[in-house]
Amino acid sequence: MVERKLNKWWFCQASLNFGDDDEVVSWASRAGCKMVFLGLEAEQVDTLEEVHKQLNINRGVDYYSHAFRRINRAGVAALGAFIFGMDGDTSDKLQQRADYMVHHEIDVMQTTFLTPLPGTRVFNRYHEEQRLLFTNFPRDWNHYDMTRAVWRLISYPRR
Repeated sequence: MVERKLNKWWFCQASLNFGDDDEVVSWASRAGCKMVFLGLEAEQVDTLEEVHKQLNINRGVDYYSHAFRRINRAGVAALGAFIFGMDGDTSDKLQQRADYMVHHEIDVMQTTFLTPLPGTRVFNRYHEEQRLLFTNFPRDWNHYDMTRAVWRLISYPRR
């Protein structure tokens, strides 16, 4: 893209390790990359474990800010995508996630509800646990757009 002088702006989706290599980020920027979508999901390790986000766990949530700065230095914006509604989410955790998003170096934010998509472990688990609210497929796929809850919470006994 650089050699051919395409002069097109573009954005991409990448893993958190996109921010590991200044040369990669620099070439992406020179090629016209203006933004990178990073599936961060959450800012707490226990929540990342729940959604099997091993790369983010391995890098550590403290690495997020480092990656944002490296990406920004090359002139690329970082879009941090976060999920709300995991089983372990409490009202305090949800507030902490929102506070994290507002007070850290994220240029653009995306939030979605946890949506168990087919082929994922969470879909299979929720289906086995009969937690899915919409199961008349293919008609009900229109509900699985990541903007609404399509599953029910686990009922815990009251203490």
